[in-house]
Amino acid sequence: HKRREKNTTILAVRDFIEEAVCTISEKMELAAPVFFGRRVQRLSNTSAFAVPGIRAETALIALDLAGFDLSSGSACSSGKVKKSHVLAAMGVEDDLASCALRISLGADNTMDEARRFVAVWSDIAGRLARARAA
Repeated sequence: HKRREKNTTILAVRDFIEEAVCTISEKMELAAPVFFGRRVQRLSNTSAFAVPGIRAETALIALDLAGFDLSSGSACSSGKVKKSHVLAAMGVEDDLASCALRISLGADNTMDEARRFVAVWSDIAGRLARARAA
């Protein structure tokens, strides 16, 4: 029963982040995010997405400086910036794959942490939007 409750909490955090990424992209007039595997059964603790135009390498650096540890590849390549062999196998184009980020959540992650992530992501997206407008 406790495991199911934790899973429900993790799922709520993941879904909150994904919805916020969509809202931020729309608000900043960025390309719509692409969520890999969103329409199929998937693990509740993982979100893999790309916002075309926001390169993973740049985003990873900014997120790392803010205290978030994400990846641009599969779990077995965590901390590395390289093309995901999983996305390649799925037929994802190189340009989109170069923007892919993977968030892995744990039982200890909270909605407050998700809100902080969303604020940092909003800042990153805002800087990109302003840079494109200049």
